[in-house]
Amino acid sequence: MLNNDDNLLKLNFKSFSLSVSTLLICLVTIWPNRFLIFITMGVVSIQIVATFISSSQENTKQKDYTWLISGVLFLLSAGFGYWSAYNTENAFPKLMLLFLAILFALLISTLNEKEGAIHNTLGIGAIFFSLVFIAVKLQLLSGPILLTANRLAGLSATLSPFLFSSLLNTQRTLFRIALGLGTLVILTVLILSGSRGAIASLLIALFIWWVYSKDNSIPNKIKIPFIAFSVSGLLLVGALCLIFISKIQMTWLNTIPGAASRIELYANSTFLFQAFGLLGGGLNSFGGLYSQYILSVPFLLFTYGHNLYIDLLLEQGVIGFISFLGIFFIGFFILLNHPDTNKNIFGACLASIIVLLMHGLIDDAIYGDIGSPLLFAAPAFAFRIPIERVEKIQRARIYSLFLFLALLIAGFWARPISAAFRSNLAAIDIAKVQLENWPTGEWSRYEYSAALESSEISLEDLLSKHPGHSPTLYKLGLINLEKKEFSLAVKHLVVAHQNNPQHPGIKKNLGFAYLWNNDVDNAKQILAEVPNAKEELFAYIWWWDGLNEPDLSQNAQNLYDSADWGE
Repeated sequence: MLNNDDNLLKLNFKSFSLSVSTLLICLVTIWPNRFLIFITMGVVSIQIVATFISSSQENTKQKDYTWLISGVLFLLSAGFGYWSAYNTENAFPKLMLLFLAILFALLISTLNEKEGAIHNTLGIGAIFFSLVFIAVKLQLLSGPILLTANRLAGLSATLSPFLFSSLLNTQRTLFRIALGLGTLVILTVLILSGSRGAIASLLIALFIWWVYSKDNSIPNKIKIPFIAFSVSGLLLVGALCLIFISKIQMTWLNTIPGAASRIELYANSTFLFQAFGLLGGGLNSFGGLYSQYILSVPFLLFTYGHNLYIDLLLEQGVIGFISFLGIFFIGFFILLNHPDTNKNIFGACLASIIVLLMHGLIDDAIYGDIGSPLLFAAPAFAFRIPIERVEKIQRARIYSLFLFLALLIAGFWARPISAAFRSNLAAIDIAKVQLENWPTGEWSRYEYSAALESSEISLEDLLSKHPGHSPTLYKLGLINLEKKEFSLAVKHLVVAHQNNPQHPGIKKNLGFAYLWNNDVDNAKQILAEVPNAKEELFAYIWWWDGLNEPDLSQNAQNLYDSADWGE
């Protein structure tokens, strides 16, 4: 039997090893070196096994691991996202980081609810990301640092509640001074970053935390519904804004720096949902899909959608999106159902969840680009809380209800879901061909690839069963352009444009289809609304001439020389 000194040594070593794991997680977030990722996965896996063994020996209270159902579904959708990515080399590190995110969440959930090593180290992680932000701004760091300043600020805001909790909990004067200075660093970084979304999300989260922590002045029967409805209501409003974003008038947004361009990015991204929203378009694929099918340009403009929910849907589809929300909302409501459990620690977890979900409406600090293994850290703390058998049965019933509703919706909407499924698979196949070795830096050569033949047959069959299906029409129009079947391209793209008149990619390709089909007047009318189309026309003058297509070159020359072109 261990004496007190042995127990203390064992506890200190465990806390130290957990802190090291957390710091490794923070490190791979900014430096996703493959070797470092695998080392971190190995360390975290060993700690999970050790914690399970220790828990079985100590006869600890029962925990509920039903959240892992959502975790497994999320990983399955991530695996499919790796397969469907047009560049699997770029997708692989993100797949590993998402797998590590589930592993880290599992490690957190297996620990005793009073274990504070990871909680405290995440607070230090907030300071770490803030210092990296300062180093990037001062150009002291480069090379492997992949995160932008805004994403670093967003990560600092997401983890800062853990630091504030440590500051409130510690009784040591030296620690308080150090953590207080760290808090000042984080607040300074948030102000310098100009990230209004991160600041607003953090302020809302801190207010909710304050309400959550009130013991006597606000009864549970009032504060719990207030928190649930206020957070759900804000997220619902944000979701509705995204759904109807293309109809928002943007004139007043011009007064806010960067707001109009961000709204335009969101509005354009929603068009990608039509083709890739069901199954997703692949991990770390936003940049190529947006440039190729929305702007129709051969270079990278955006690496991610600057919105957590848009990125999730476009990369991992509906299953990944729902399973992600499932993990967060399960954790959120567990914390609400246990308001009397260590309000400082679990209040910080609640605040971190709120920051991540709120900030995700206007930026994507933790999933965009290559992602982060910190993705599920905050909700994982809620899964530490022991549960009674009755509560476990209740959660199982909720999962069963959601499964029943999913099957009901799938049965009721079987026909449109089937069309979206087939269209999404075809879109993935086409993207793999058209975005091979992308970005090329060259405009479309209109060279048909035999690899597209099976996709074309599938799309034509789909169109015969679902006439007017816009994603199918658009993809067929692009294939027709590559085959130089310009009249057929016009036929498909006209209908697609009528269904989606604001779609930039359809509009641009229809304009050029008109032009190559000798319909200069319609081409002029359409392309006059396309940014930078005249510069692209100039390139096509010599491009077609070099391919011995003098008629097409002359069409481009005639439109380029129009005196009132674009006015």
